[in-house]
Amino acid sequence: MSMKKKEKIIVFVFPFLVVSLMCVLRICLYHIYEILGLEDGLFEWLQFFFYLVSGVLALVVAFRSKGESKLVFVLYILFSLGLFFIALEEISWGQRVFESTSMSVSEGNIQNESNFHNLQGVHDLVRYVYLSICFYGCFSWLLSFLRVDWLKSFIVPSILIPYFIFLTINLFNPVWFAPQDYELAELMLSLGVVLFLWDRLKGD
Repeated sequence: MSMKKKEKIIVFVFPFLVVSLMCVLRICLYHIYEILGLEDGLFEWLQFFFYLVSGVLALVVAFRSKGESKLVFVLYILFSLGLFFIALEEISWGQRVFESTSMSVSEGNIQNESNFHNLQGVHDLVRYVYLSICFYGCFSWLLSFLRVDWLKSFIVPSILIPYFIFLTINLFNPVWFAPQDYELAELMLSLGVVLFLWDRLKGD
């Protein structure tokens, strides 16, 4: 078996292994699992890191594609800005790090945080945004049938589909899951975004 094939198998299996191990931890040592998924816990900080790295990678992809397609360049610039925004949202724009509060944002925030995704009226919409992202990650391969050149730059490789599946399941059955389960599923999504952009860089 070639090294490249081994890497693909590892990438595909990795999220199943992580989620399985976390399920065991959830059953046997729930207090530790709960701590990992708390606000400002390990899961959330890893999401911040992965989205931050993704923002940088998207910028690199954008400038590498500038000479080939201006549309791809602009879309990846916007994608990069979106990823930086999400990264900062994950840590509430440094609210707890710097022990500061922006009242203009905290007022009306269901968690009294300095972020936008927990604002009343916005929080409920976030679920549908994530569902759209997850569906895209699972089914973007269908775009290949359109045979439009610039769309190829946005197709998620099939081996990364598992990274989008767990959050989809979680969002469809929110009653069955604890907040920590959601953070774990969102963590897998953030890692999937990193791997997608890394694959784009290798392919360019």
